[in-house]
Amino acid sequence: MFSAVSWAGPLLLAFVATPLLLRGLGVEAYGFYYLTLAIVSFGFTTGIGKLSAKYIPECRAANESERLTSLLSASLMITFSAAAVQGILLAVIAPFLVTDVLRVPPEAQQALITAIRITCLIGPVMMVSQVLQSAAQGLHLFRGFSLITNLGALALNFGAVFLALSGVGYENLFLWNLAVAILTAAVFFFYVRPRLPELQFASFRASVLKSVATFAASIFIYQSITGLLYLFERAYIVRNLGSEALTYYVIPLMLGIYLHAMMASFAQAAIPTLNERINDKEQLAVFYRNATRVVTAASLLIATGYFSIGWAFLTLWLGDGFAVRSSNLLTIHGAAFTVIAFSMVCWILCEAMHKSHLNAISSTVTCVAGITFILLLAPRYNSEGIAAGRLIGAVLVLPLIFYVEKIVFGSPMTAFWISNLTRLAAAASLASLSVLAISTIFPITWPVFILEGLMLIAVYLIILLLSGFTSVEEIKNIVSMSLRRQ
Repeated sequence: MFSAVSWAGPLLLAFVATPLLLRGLGVEAYGFYYLTLAIVSFGFTTGIGKLSAKYIPECRAANESERLTSLLSASLMITFSAAAVQGILLAVIAPFLVTDVLRVPPEAQQALITAIRITCLIGPVMMVSQVLQSAAQGLHLFRGFSLITNLGALALNFGAVFLALSGVGYENLFLWNLAVAILTAAVFFFYVRPRLPELQFASFRASVLKSVATFAASIFIYQSITGLLYLFERAYIVRNLGSEALTYYVIPLMLGIYLHAMMASFAQAAIPTLNERINDKEQLAVFYRNATRVVTAASLLIATGYFSIGWAFLTLWLGDGFAVRSSNLLTIHGAAFTVIAFSMVCWILCEAMHKSHLNAISSTVTCVAGITFILLLAPRYNSEGIAAGRLIGAVLVLPLIFYVEKIVFGSPMTAFWISNLTRLAAAASLASLSVLAISTIFPITWPVFILEGLMLIAVYLIILLLSGFTSVEEIKNIVSMSLRRQ
């Protein structure tokens, strides 16, 4: 399936690459490396590229080829312009960020400045590539999307590991990132262009630009605000706890982000189907409930695994010392991204209904609350306090789900949520207890870890099926609707 392959491939690559990068770069340099990755990942990933995934199914359903050409042209122009402005500003203020904001030791400053400035070239390429990737999703080209994405991740990780083990400074790894980003964007263009003749640079009216800019503004705002929280927590750690502490923080965070990536890949695949049902509220409600059920069940299963067997995984993967410093963080990060996943389908519903300003409000509340609680908790609880601040910020915006449901469907789906969360809580609890029974008997080894993982999944799914949370047929239906292939 598109959703599984598009996130599982990079996850497996990261599983192999992370220990090798740590060995090649060292704990301190890895922290700076990941900080720079965060800048390009969250500083430039503003979500404007999602415009093409929305406009393609809408315009093709209405047979509006000329309008689609204008919309895509305007989307490309806005995307590149925003990225260029961001890149120029970041390149100019890089020395100030490194010396005055992050307070990096003098001997490490120049390398970090160089790395940040290279990302200023990567960012615009990535953002234009996002338009092309979203176009592939809008055309239901999920198989090709998954293949190109995974080949790009393979090249990126292979090159980074080779360079790190060769003794190359971490800042030079971003030159390889730039090359892979350019190649990936080019491949997506030549893959999508024959299937989307409307993808061309053409003149467009001011009204088209205004329409695209208005819709893009809310997406840009809430994605940028979300990125601000990510960047703030990393900057806070480097400034106050050091780059080594950032390494121990971001590796479990990376596992949480992969949980988010899995849910996001499913959500992205569901966008075209959701847009096609936008005028049929009954069908829309059915799809929304089914998609939400799948996302919540999958995200809670993964978070339960982080809680139950996270210590064992980190011990086997990176060693006892890493598990001691990062296992609690993995549990907190897993909880935070599970909470975020609960509202993910609601987010794409807001975008489809042209109410993306609600997502901007949600992101603002999450960011402000997250930063506030980080500042309150971090001085006493260090990295765990920072992770808890993120979790609290995510929890505070959950009531917005009911508000959106009321606007779109006429009333909040309170009974739906109570029923489903009760069943999910029972499944997660019993699955955790089954793993605990195994862990008290056997030592930590890879075979035992695999056994625990299989037991966790089996018990979790059995309880969901027995409790009536879902059925095999229902799962097949939602997968068929949302993950259609070209």
